[in-house]
Parts: sequence; C-alpha cells; structure tokens
Amino acid sequence: MSRRPPILFGALLLFLLTFSAYIPAIRARFIWDDDYYAGNQLLERPDALRLIWTLDAAPWAYYRDVPMVYTTFWLERRLWGARPMGYHVDNVILHMMNAVLVWLLLGRLGMRGAWMAGAVFALHPVHVESVAWIAERKNVLSGLFFLLAFGAYLRFEEGEGRRWYWGSLSLFLLALLSKAVTCALPAALLLVRWQRGLKTGWREARDLIPFFALAFALGLFTVWVETNNLGPDARRAGCDLSLSQHLLLAGRALWFYPMKLAWPIDLSFSYERWALDARDWAQWLWPAAALAGGAWVWLARGLWGRGLAAAIGFYLMTIAPMLGFFRILTFRFTFVADHYQYLASIGWIAAAVGGAARLFGAGLGAALSVVVLLALGAATWRQGGVYRDDATLWEDVLAKNPASFLAHTNLGHALAEQGRLDEAIRHYRLALQARPDAASARNNLGVALAGQGRIEEALRQYELALLAQPDFAEAHSNLGSALARQGRMDEAVRHYGLALQAQPYCASAHNNLALALAGQGRLDDAVRHYDLALQARPDFAEAHSNLGGALARQGRLDDAVRHYELALQARPDFAEAHNNLGAALAKQGRMDEAIRHYGLALKAQPDFALAHENLGLALAGRGLLPARRSPRVKAREKRRARGSRGR
Repeated sequence: MSRRPPILFGALLLFLLTFSAYIPAIRARFIWDDDYYAGNQLLERPDALRLIWTLDAAPWAYYRDVPMVYTTFWLERRLWGARPMGYHVDNVILHMMNAVLVWLLLGRLGMRGAWMAGAVFALHPVHVESVAWIAERKNVLSGLFFLLAFGAYLRFEEGEGRRWYWGSLSLFLLALLSKAVTCALPAALLLVRWQRGLKTGWREARDLIPFFALAFALGLFTVWVETNNLGPDARRAGCDLSLSQHLLLAGRALWFYPMKLAWPIDLSFSYERWALDARDWAQWLWPAAALAGGAWVWLARGLWGRGLAAAIGFYLMTIAPMLGFFRILTFRFTFVADHYQYLASIGWIAAAVGGAARLFGAGLGAALSVVVLLALGAATWRQGGVYRDDATLWEDVLAKNPASFLAHTNLGHALAEQGRLDEAIRHYRLALQARPDAASARNNLGVALAGQGRIEEALRQYELALLAQPDFAEAHSNLGSALARQGRMDEAVRHYGLALQAQPYCASAHNNLALALAGQGRLDDAVRHYDLALQARPDFAEAHSNLGGALARQGRLDDAVRHYELALQARPDFAEAHNNLGAALAKQGRMDEAIRHYGLALKAQPDFALAHENLGLALAGRGLLPARRSPRVKAREKRRARGSRGR
C-alpha cells in the first residue's frame, strides 16, 4: 500500500476502475429535478447565458447561485441536446478527475497509501448519488475546482511563484460559483499548514483574507437564495428548528456520515427524516459522543500524530454547512443525504487508508486493497442501477423508507406519466397521509383525477392546494383547465392570470390562457401568450400545435405549418399535430403530404375519428373515395381546431 505507482499508470487505472463501476449510472435517464438542470428548456433560449450570469430571478430562481453548473449544461445542450448519456458521462469524468486529484494531493502531503485513498474515493458507493444524479453536477464540478485550488495554493506556499496564488484564488471563485459548500477551503488550507508543522500566525493567514472574503460573500448569497425559496410547504415541513433541535441534528449527523462510509449498506436517495425531541435524553447521546470523540482525538494527537486530527478536522470543516445550522431546501424531506459528504468524506478516507497503510505490510496490504476495491466497485455498480429511471429510484427509496412523502409523491408522478393513474392516485394519497397540507401532492392528485375525468374531485384538490399555497402557479393553471372543461371560462381566465402573476414564466399557464382567449375569438392575444409559453419552454409540443391552430385561423398557413412541424419534432407521435398539419397542408394543395400525416396520426392513435374523416376526404379529393362529411364531424373538427391543453 505504500508504493506509489507512476502517475500515468495510476491515473489510467483509476479511470478504468471508475468508468467500469459507473456503467449502469451512465445508461440512466433523467431523474427527479434533472429537468431543472440539464433538461431545463430555458437553456435553449438565445439569451440563456445572459440569464445564467446575471442571475435573473424569474426563470432561474431556485438555482441562481450555481452559474458555473448551468454554463456546463448550456454547453452540453449544444453538443448532444437533452440526451441524458452525455451528461452522465461528463459527471463520471469529473469524478474520475477528482479521484486522481485526491491521490496526488494526499501524496504531496506525504500520506502513505495515497493512491489507495484516491481509489476508495472513486469507487465508494456513497458517492453514487453525487455522480449518477445529473443535478449534482454541483458536487463533482465544485469538487474539481476546490481540489485544483487546494493544489495551486500548496505550490504557492512551497515558493513556486505568485501566479499559483492568483490561480488558486480564481479556481476557488469558480468552486464557489459551482457550489458554496466549498467555502471551507481557506480554513482547510490553514489546517494543512498546521498538520505539516508549518507556522500558522497572522502573517501566514494574511494571504488567505481574500479567500475568506469570497467564502463569506458567496456563502451569504447562497443562504439568501435557500431562505427566499422556502415556500409554505417547506416552512410547514419544519425547516425552522429550535436551538436544541439544531444541536441534536448536528450531533446525530456528525456520526451518520462516517457510519455510512464504514458500512455502506441500505444507501438511499432519501433517508427517514428524524424526529428531533429535546425531551428524549437518548438523543443527546449523539452530540455528547461527538464532543467526547473530538476531545479524545485532540488530546491523543501526540500518540497518533497530527494526521488523524487534521483528517477529522477537514471532515468537520467541510460537513459543517450541512449540519442544520443553515436553512437547506431539502430539509423538508430529510436532514441527511449521501451527496452532502462528497468532499467531507476525503478526511475519513485519508484517515482510514493512512492508518491501514501503517498497520499492514506491503503484501497483506496489497491483497486487502484488491478485496476492498472489488467490494466497493460491486456496491457502486449495484447502487448505480438504482438511478436507472424515476420509478426505479423511488421504489428503492420506499423499500428503505416506506413513509417517505417525497418518494410517494414522485413515484406517483412517474406512474402518472406512464398512464397508470390508479396506482399514481394511491401513492399521492399515501403522501397526503403524511402531509395533508402539502400543496404539490394535492396538485398532482388533482391532475391524476382530471386525467380520469373526475373533474369535481380534481377541482377540490386544486382548491386545497391553493389554500395551502395561494401563489402556487401550477395549481392555478390546472384549476383553470378544469374550470374550462366545465365551460366556466371567466373563472378559468382569472386563475390563469393568477398563475402568471405568481410565475410569469409558467408555460402551461400561458398555453391554457391562450386557449381560452382563442375560444373567445381573441386570436392576437392568444398568439402572444403561445409565444410566451414557447419562450419559457421551447419544446412545448402542445403550445406549438395550438399556436399553429391559431395561426391557421388567421390565414397564416406557412407559419402554422412551421409550428406543427416543431410540435412533431418535440413529440413525433403527437396525433393531433399530425392531423392538424395534414389539414394545413391540404389547404395549401399539398395533398400527398397531407395524406401521409393523416396516416401518421392514425398510426399514433388508431381511434382518432377526425383523422379518419380527414384522410377519407383527402383520398376522395384524389378520386380514390367518394366524398362524404357529416355535420357532426364538422362540429368536432371546429372544436379540435381550438387546440389542446398542456401542463
């Protein structure tokens, strides 16, 4: 374990091991909020880069503190579109690079077994969440800049020139713009000076003042973003904790992470949310044990040397922002997560591998290393398969955390998208048993009920969602759609307007409002709102098709055809768009193309009566069938021409 392989060979071996272990994750689809990151349609806008770097509040509200992450997604969007594999591969490559940097940095600090520490970091299954979940590009990207900044500053300290100092400061800024949890870097640099026996007085700390200033400023900004995006759901879920609860949470979380590193069994995307009760004396054992353990490590530093104290100190510094002393949006669902310890785990891994390198001889150490890496690689392969798709992920969470509100809600959504509405409704109701006032679950239940034609029940769920969260744009939009289906158009328009007041970039609200306006004959206003829907969501197939219908009614057939084609680019099996495109082409005299699209509409939806009728008329017009068109079909055609609603 003490022999250091040549850099090229060691790096290639780390790359091969890591890539092999992450093959199941590379094949995965988008999960959960990946749509807000790599799948975000705002990345298609011509002004996307400006929005990212000016931190515009409206379209990027939840994620405006990570512009570097969005910039990588913006670039990848232009390379391979919205195909998940490219994003997964890049996450794995970034993780590989971080593992190599862990090896090289620990080796530079004189640690025995540094390559093994890098390999454990690369293959440990606790890091699968950071790598397989595309949204956690924040972790792997910020980790890369953090480790590069760390290495550059070490070179500056070793007298290799001032350029390394400025390089380190620049890389640290990029790390903070990727994820503010990297704010621990300047404190960690001081800790490493102490561990190496170097002087750590004012003169040495002075160079780190700009680092501390950046950390403070970006850290405050992130706290502001998190706090301002905690809506009523989050506050009711208990994100506000008392001082005693904060202490109980910190004490228990401090032990949770090293325990998962030491025994990575039952890893979960969402763990049970602990009930923090200051009256339960047993819960105070966690913080008491943490204090006792810290005191022992400090007092025994003469016996073990400074390495163990420095490793644990690094863990404490980097995990501190995730211990509950600051508001974190995901605390609505759980107080701990595997991805919280991506960087912090380096401390414990270094301590464990360094201790093993001292304890075992070269032969036994090498044999144990092979066994450990094979076991970790197999566990990472298995854990990566959990991220295959939404349904697989949330089913795995429920197997380990059956009462998870988050898992029931999101599994319900995944089932609804598959058309399994009865199962979706069951999971939404289970979620609401845990949190009856959860607006998101109420809204999703309403959508599923509406999909079954149970409009009155859907209306009740939307109203309950808005009672819990009056500014819930999607619930207003869905309520408007349900009212429109009952012919209550004035009420529907009012709710679409309320949705757009709450969220001006709500694509579904713009689309649904445009439908209502088109139904009232206000085609110019309808076209304007369809355009706004498509600015917010460029691949919104229903909006393209509906806009095509409005343009066709204005006699703008060329523009209508273009939007029908864009709808079909986004959804090739969209039967209505094929039928409407066929109708527009027929009006232009392009009958062969019209017939082809009517046929494609019927292939996608064999019982589509209007497409059958239009195909018959087109064939009759070519002399292949007798023409006949019933008044009922004419009326149905007019209704369909008004458009389709989209969420």
